[in-house]
Amino acid sequence: MLGFSIYFSHEPNYDYEKSLLDMGYKTIFTSIQIPEEEQKDPLDMLEHRLNKLSSESLNIIVDANPEVINDQLFNLMSKYPSLQLIIRIDHSVSLELVKECVSNNVKVCLNASTISQEDLKQFHEAKIPKSQMIYCHNYYPRPETGLSQSHVLKQNQLIRSFDNEATIYGFIPGTSFRGPIHKGLPTLESARGTTVIDASYQLLDSGVNHIIVGDHYISLFEASRLYKAIMNQHFELPLKWFNDSYQTELFKRHTNRPDVAEQVIRSMHSRTECQRTIPIEENLDRPEGTITIDNKLYGRYEGEVQITKVNLPKTDSVNVVAQIDSTYIKELKYIKGNHTFEFVKGEE
Repeated sequence: MLGFSIYFSHEPNYDYEKSLLDMGYKTIFTSIQIPEEEQKDPLDMLEHRLNKLSSESLNIIVDANPEVINDQLFNLMSKYPSLQLIIRIDHSVSLELVKECVSNNVKVCLNASTISQEDLKQFHEAKIPKSQMIYCHNYYPRPETGLSQSHVLKQNQLIRSFDNEATIYGFIPGTSFRGPIHKGLPTLESARGTTVIDASYQLLDSGVNHIIVGDHYISLFEASRLYKAIMNQHFELPLKWFNDSYQTELFKRHTNRPDVAEQVIRSMHSRTECQRTIPIEENLDRPEGTITIDNKLYGRYEGEVQITKVNLPKTDSVNVVAQIDSTYIKELKYIKGNHTFEFVKGEE
């Protein structure tokens, strides 16, 4: 479901890679055809990295152009039986090339952003095993050139009309951007400049079912948040500020009620878990992303923790106790019924 990228133009950071693998990231994307990378021998560089990863159990997608997809590449890939090595054919895909990869026991990754109905029909009629084909969208370094959600959804629906169980990858930006443009490497233009969780859910809503961090780096803080949100439906929400006197009520695992409220996220067990009388204080306006607790004026609702999803007015029966960092407010819409969440103090 989740993966990250490594590039030969950046010094290897094996501790970083190991941290992500240990976290549960099970796909690595790399390329042997990036124009701005001065590569004397990309296959040598690829072999060096594969040697370091040979003890792991993971998928490695190697982006390549048809000119370098040959016996030398196939022989290299055959040396690593524990790795699921996949060749992504970026352009000029042909039935003959796909057959050659499959005959060498190498999975093929096709360009999901550009593949046509004619291509898919050709592969289907040639009886290329579906298990040997996956799909991956492009990433777009230049601002304004990323894809729309409607195009990605349309392409994914086309692919699934031939293979309903298709594996389809898309890219999100990291937290440090690869050069030379340094504007992120998303598939969707709307994912540029947003959080990694928001970018990922945009892809999921567009029919993508596997996500790769396109840039060379994602902070471990954000990588952990992303993994928990996507794989466990658990959201860590960084705070801008909080009232110290409510730490007991705030800093615990919360569950959104299954009967999802329109205007607020309701912590399902917060009322029954509250062990004290909540005084009447800090009865302030409640802009989107405000965290509140109902005070003693609300009777049986006393102690209920909520997060506002819209701007709400102040009321004497509700105390304002914290605020979600504005960067992360857009993630609230992905917290569905029975999803869990917790408040965190932010990245140090």
